Amino acid sequence: MKFWETLARLDRVQRGRRFKIVATALIALLAIGGFAALTVAANAPGAGERIAIRAMERAKDKSARLLVERGPAEAIGVVVDSLLIAIRPIEGKPVGGGAASESPASSGSGAMLVGAVFAGVFAGLSVLVWLGIGLSSLALFGLTWAVAWPMMLWPPTAGVGRLLMAAAPLALAFATGMSALKVVFSGPWPIAAIARNVLNEAVRMKVSLVFIVLLLLLLSYAPQSLNPDQPLRYRVQSWLQYGSGLSYVVLALLTLFLSVGTVAFEQRDKVIWQTMTKPVPPWQYLLGKWIGVMGLNLVLLGVTASGVYLFTEYLRHQPAQGEMAYHVRDDGAVTLGRPELMTEDRRLLESQVLVARVGAPVSGFFSTAWLERAVNDTLKRQASADESIKATDAERSRIRNEILGQRQKRINEEVENRIRDRTSADPTLVVTQSMRESIINEVMTTLETQYRTIPIGSAKVYLFTGLSAARAASAPPKVTLRYRINAGSNDPAQIYRIRMMVNQAVFERQVALGSSQTLLFDKELIPEDGSILLGIENSAENEREISFPPDGLEILYVAGGYEVNFLRVFMVMWIKLGFTAAVAIAAATFLSFPVACLVALTVLLAAESAGFLGESLEYYYTVSKEGIDPFAMVVRGIAVPISKAFKLYADLKPTAKLVDGRLVGWSSLLGAMAVIGMWTVAVLALGWSIFRQRELATYSGR
Repeated sequence: MKFWETLARLDRVQRGRRFKIVATALIALLAIGGFAALTVAANAPGAGERIAIRAMERAKDKSARLLVERGPAEAIGVVVDSLLIAIRPIEGKPVGGGAASESPASSGSGAMLVGAVFAGVFAGLSVLVWLGIGLSSLALFGLTWAVAWPMMLWPPTAGVGRLLMAAAPLALAFATGMSALKVVFSGPWPIAAIARNVLNEAVRMKVSLVFIVLLLLLLSYAPQSLNPDQPLRYRVQSWLQYGSGLSYVVLALLTLFLSVGTVAFEQRDKVIWQTMTKPVPPWQYLLGKWIGVMGLNLVLLGVTASGVYLFTEYLRHQPAQGEMAYHVRDDGAVTLGRPELMTEDRRLLESQVLVARVGAPVSGFFSTAWLERAVNDTLKRQASADESIKATDAERSRIRNEILGQRQKRINEEVENRIRDRTSADPTLVVTQSMRESIINEVMTTLETQYRTIPIGSAKVYLFTGLSAARAASAPPKVTLRYRINAGSNDPAQIYRIRMMVNQAVFERQVALGSSQTLLFDKELIPEDGSILLGIENSAENEREISFPPDGLEILYVAGGYEVNFLRVFMVMWIKLGFTAAVAIAAATFLSFPVACLVALTVLLAAESAGFLGESLEYYYTVSKEGIDPFAMVVRGIAVPISKAFKLYADLKPTAKLVDGRLVGWSSLLGAMAVIGMWTVAVLALGWSIFRQRELATYSGR
């Protein structure tokens, strides 16, 4: 009895205003004091040498890698050392006889990142306190970890212990977000009341609860599936793929089933009678449902993003191949801020994965950039032969028209040859305008493919433009050429030799077929006009001609930070989930639960696969030597509208860009918000126009 009385008294204490004020002040004091102490320690003389010594001592004991088996003190010590290195590049001589390391410049971005982490922890704990669940949350969290840690020490229960250890903070964050969101939706307006009811349904409805639990378990278990023997950059990429990609799939399915169920089940069970007779206009009902689903998605995405980001940072601060500790090489040299001293694994992680890069694709055969290059080359040849020829606008226009005329003549001749072959095979064939346009597209695709194909012993030159920003960037000093070479069936056992020349700099490479590979070169090789001529030679030793796909040649350069790009990626996911919720709600206004789920799932799959459809349609022909294929015409008639309608949606690819270190710019984000936002409004308006016409209840006279 006294135990329950004590709990009730503590509950009254944690809900009191005085406790909330004192607890918030104490949390703020601890956060500020902790950050200040780390900053002072990071800038203390000899800090780098002391950290390197501690890292070497841990490296001597192989069990130090299993921090959970060394106890909380060991884990906290490693975290503190990582934060110290992140706040300020470490000064000091290497330990153990390694090469000398000069002091790099101070890293303000690292200090800002650590400060942001402390601010985030302060904000989360303050929310718990002001929701009146500060003490109870702390007690449950501590109890869970007190049970999980011993379980991790016993091999039969180690997996369950790790799962509990990871799931506890995620579950706490989810409960906190839901409680805060219910406070936001506590207003007297009908839309807020309906949205709050959706949140309650989300934890009562079995289908949605299953997906919520599945998401938390996925985020908890995925880190254990990483292979510790892989290079660090691969582990980080695998985690980003699992953590963000699979989480988005679970959230999309949760959004779909919850959105359909919250509308369809209320109609089926006649619960909607109580709502619509208030009265509540149909548009407020549907908008409230959509806002409630999106509020739940916001909480779950926040939990997902926090979990993915924090574990990514944890992985980032693990030793890479050739390191004994974070940015401390095996010889004791500290490499933070010194790319030339970093190990290959660390350098690739920091320059190609945890960054935001912009890609400049190769100019196509029919591109304006390639045409202008051809015009310039023609002018140079003419000027060298006859100095009286001047590069006037009229002369440039004449040469441009001549090149375009020759190109068009070549296309027309090939089109007529193909038409002649087909009419010879089938004299009854009628050449229509659509058939001619299809053949023209085929010819242009063939010419583009020939442009990307290099015979054995030959070489071709390719053009990249728009790289002025890469040349002007302050860091890093290198840019990346990403290439993928195809030959025959891409036998994985074969290695091909190629020679690449980047503006007179020659690189010899042995490449595997069918897989993306990279070449780093100094950005000083980029001329002032921001263009690069890349020569590729197919060695005479190779067995076949080589080619590269449309996206097989690209130059990448760093254009922003990883952290802000990470935030934009999850904002894109939230926007896409908003469209899925709108489609599901609109379908549920006039269809039963299973049919509405099928319709919404079809739209979701069509939108997500639009990019694949677009690439496949380039090689899907409706006309062959035997004539027009009716089945292919039907397939293309269905696939083309889907591909074009959802092209923007499919091109976003937030997870793929995050894993590959690609920039999701603010312009892309705002464009997606505008276009997909209009789709969402249009779909909800369609659902409203149907819903307002329905007879939801018929008075029986009883």
